[in-house]
Amino acid sequence: MSSLNQFLKALTFVILSLTCFNANIQAQENKSSEKAYLEATKIKTGSSRLLSEGNKLKVNANGVLYKGVLKIIDQEHIGIGDHVLALSDITKIRFKSTGSKVAGGIALGAGAGLATLGSLFIYAGITEGGFGGFFLLVLGYPITVVGILAVTTGVIILCTGKKYKSSKYKYSVSIPGNKIAPNTLNESPWQEAPKQVK
Repeated sequence: MSSLNQFLKALTFVILSLTCFNANIQAQENKSSEKAYLEATKIKTGSSRLLSEGNKLKVNANGVLYKGVLKIIDQEHIGIGDHVLALSDITKIRFKSTGSKVAGGIALGAGAGLATLGSLFIYAGITEGGFGGFFLLVLGYPITVVGILAVTTGVIILCTGKKYKSSKYKYSVSIPGNKIAPNTLNESPWQEAPKQVK
């Protein structure tokens, strides 16, 4: 049982270390830079996420999904790929940050470790028999299930990233030095996003 305690201590240390690393990366990503950025502010808490120009995003607007690199056009419009989207038309933004990749990796690694540990407990419980075997089985099944759920969560986070829905977030554009970018819609190489007819 001492080897199990050592394993659990090591696993806890690794998870805490990766969590601190993830928090550090998130803090660095949220620092404003000289680039203009799109800000998604959570309506309930007021916390915000900054998405700098040059990040790859998936954006739902007017019932259409747009994928591409973010470009700030002006205070009310952003460019995604070769389309210009009005902030008021956006219903959802999906973004894979470094933090979400690390979080997905943590969930995937921890889940795989827990699923393996639970499987070992189940195997030991079957081979040992008796009360000790029953105890290992009872302990092994939930650990395995939690591990599988963590692996699934990790894969989902790695594949989809974080989503910011307009029902929960308010979108705005920030430009360095509080300078308002000129409205360049008429001069821009981007196409205005088509309006969906209802």
